[in-house]
Amino acid sequence: MQAALFRKETRFLPVSVHYRVDYPETDNENWLKHTVLTKENGEVKLTTRVPRKLEDFLKEVDVDAC
Repeated sequence: MQAALFRKETRFLPVSVHYRVDYPETDNENWLKHTVLTKENGEVKLTTRVPRKLEDFLKEVDVDAC
């Protein structure tokens, strides 16, 4: 529930839906990122992380070793 309230936008994707009546528009400028939940000292902490581009990730992977 905390993560849903943390994200201040509405987002429709092929496999998921996140809808907020008070934020009816998609906001890619501020919310095209992952919501990350961690637990610190018994408390849930919410942060965001920008998704890595697949091309950048593949540069680090030794495909021949796969």
